[in-house]
Amino acid sequence: MFPAYVRGEQGTDAVYDADAAQAIAGFIDEEGLATVTVSDGEVPIAGPWHMNQAQMLAESAASFGGYLQDNPAESDYALLAEYLIGPRAVMGIHCYVIDGDGRIAYVVLLNSHHSPFSEADPQTVEDCTEVLLSVLREDLVQQADDG
Repeated sequence: MFPAYVRGEQGTDAVYDADAAQAIAGFIDEEGLATVTVSDGEVPIAGPWHMNQAQMLAESAASFGGYLQDNPAESDYALLAEYLIGPRAVMGIHCYVIDGDGRIAYVVLLNSHHSPFSEADPQTVEDCTEVLLSVLREDLVQQADDG
């Protein structure tokens, strides 16, 4: 688990948020989904801001996978949240789970076209984390209960 990458539209105003990583790790631990270790490593994400969010997601996932190949995690999987925050609004939420071979094991893409995002209308990093946790709760906890 790495600090969330909070990307501003200008590309130069990206920051990392350790509190988001701690909240996501706490959720995963509380739900008994996995044993979580939170890293303080800041994953460099390449690629500019695009109008095509899916392209941004693919580029960020590739950056994360490449980072893990050069800096192997001491776990089977690694997670990174990415929040896209424009000058007037949150534009999107991504989450990547990458396996030990650098392949995408699970991904989340959310924006105003998705009800968990539009209903919550996130405004802050903390709001983004809450929206992501609601989707993880729905996806991962339900899968664990069904499996």
